[in-house]
Amino acid sequence: MGSIPLPALDIHPPQQQDPLAGLEKLQQLKSLMNQQQIQQQTIASGQQDQQIKAQQIKDQQATTAAMKSWDGKDYDVLAKSVLANGGSATAADAVAQHGLTIKKTISDIAAQDAATGSKNLETFIGKQKAIGDTLEGLKDLPDEQLHQGVIDGINKLAAANMFDDSFVIG
Repeated sequence: MGSIPLPALDIHPPQQQDPLAGLEKLQQLKSLMNQQQIQQQTIASGQQDQQIKAQQIKDQQATTAAMKSWDGKDYDVLAKSVLANGGSATAADAVAQHGLTIKKTISDIAAQDAATGSKNLETFIGKQKAIGDTLEGLKDLPDEQLHQGVIDGINKLAAANMFDDSFVIG
């Protein structure tokens, strides 16, 4: 006959717990939590990138639409038009800053042109004065020395580079 199983006799000694196994499980759980957090951050970052790209496209479309109707004169009007066409404040600010850069460049060029023009005028006046002074000195020469005096005066002025390239004696 078979034996009758008795629950009271089915006693198992308590198993000893391995502290290292518990530590490994804890580390695995921490690692899983960190991976989940990184995945969530990656997803959030991807969503932000998509939002940024979408805004950039919207800004570009708004700027293009604004420029199509712009008269090319006032960058403040263009910046307001970017906003009116659905662009962001960032896009409008970029347009306004570009306008300021253009205005400064134009101002710098104008200042350089004015300085150059002023210098050119001073040089022209100086040359004309030197030519006039040379001619003034010839009026007191006797007639027989006048021809040689004029030649000497012209050579002196030419050596001093008082004539431009279009001056021809002939």
